[in-house]
Amino acid sequence: MNYLACPKLGDFFHSMILPKFLYDCGNGKADIYLCEYYDKFNSGLENTYSELQDIIDAQDFVASFKLFTGSEKIDIDLGSFRMSPLLANGPFWQLFLHTWIRPLPDLPKNYKWIEVPKISGYQDVLYINRSHIWNGGPMSEKTIEKYRQVMSLYERKIFVTSETIQYDEFPLKNECELLVPKSLMEMCQIMSSCSKFLGNQSGPLAIASALNVPRIGELMGYRAHLHYINDNIWYDNVEFFINE
Repeated sequence: MNYLACPKLGDFFHSMILPKFLYDCGNGKADIYLCEYYDKFNSGLENTYSELQDIIDAQDFVASFKLFTGSEKIDIDLGSFRMSPLLANGPFWQLFLHTWIRPLPDLPKNYKWIEVPKISGYQDVLYINRSHIWNGGPMSEKTIEKYRQVMSLYERKIFVTSETIQYDEFPLKNECELLVPKSLMEMCQIMSSCSKFLGNQSGPLAIASALNVPRIGELMGYRAHLHYINDNIWYDNVEFFINE
């Protein structure tokens, strides 16, 4: 089956649940085509494809991963989730599965849909990222205190980002170390290897969901209840709070 996959990066990782789930249910492997319909990747199409290639090629549900030329026959346009009437009615995994599978299938408890090799030495480490997002707003004092409480439970805390301005603007930067990954694959490997993810509603949180890393997510006000807040029904290792 041919899938069209689109920006942004977090949406791409969320969308991979559908070909993975169908593969686990006995369907064939997926041919995935990457494009920039609907939105743009922050790093550009070609760079994003290059960064994703090692990760996606290694997945058991993927037959091929290529750039879309416009001539390939597409069976499922994953980017069209934006037009789904379910967009504001549940977690991302439910959005992707229920938009294309009726009735909604039962999701296995603690379902993981992306696998990457782990790296030794991170099993007791807290992974932190707070991304720039257009409607996230500054961290409230309550939110800063929540981050501080979680960080106090770990001897080693790493703020992982390729955009060092994120670390520079993090109010608790003096209480954690900066780690700049060499690639998206290394970022995912470090995240998968860490004890827990702490961060806001953004691409890295979407990746943590796909990897099923234990996670504490900072959510954004009016959007908080749409896509994450009830994930604890299906996952034993999640906690969310609202930046207010």
